[in-house]
Amino acid sequence: LNISRVSGLSALAEIESLQDSNNTFLNLTIVNSSTNNITSSGTSFIELINSTINESSVSALSSSNVTLKYYLSVFTGTSATAGLASVTLNYSDSRSRVFLNSTSDSSGWLNLTAVPQKVWNSTGAFLYGPTNVTGTKSGYSTNSTTANASTSATTQSILLLSATTATPTPTPTPTPTSTGGGGFFGGGSS
Repeated sequence: LNISRVSGLSALAEIESLQDSNNTFLNLTIVNSSTNNITSSGTSFIELINSTINESSVSALSSSNVTLKYYLSVFTGTSATAGLASVTLNYSDSRSRVFLNSTSDSSGWLNLTAVPQKVWNSTGAFLYGPTNVTGTKSGYSTNSTTANASTSATTQSILLLSATTATPTPTPTPTPTSTGGGGFFGGGSS
């Protein structure tokens, strides 16, 4: 099998990816009938996005891997209805490894980002989720949220930032100093 993209299948299926092939499957439902219904070997790569599978039937051999991703949309704003544009968003996995840096659009959204949830390779399976999203913008407080994008539907998260106001630095009041003597010319009183 050497397919670049397949979308919207729901059937009894087996996927086998051979040496040096890269395959992406969107909105796929696999009804598993036997063990190892999804097999990747050699240096191949299988990416399943927004798909439903039996995770116990995934096998990745040699230098290959299988990645399961789900869509995550993030809204950034100062309230649930007031979007905030140009917010820098950093996506990190459950081990705090940043895997995506992006920016919200003019309405405050970063839509349909495929975030990894699990990766299989020859040594085993590794969980990446839940996904932590941190938003930063100059003049606003930094905020973060955790999204568990673990279903075949798109997960939406809201990230609210508050405007920060700079606290002015107080100007110190001068302390009077004495030069001694006390008189007009510093010589004392007569």
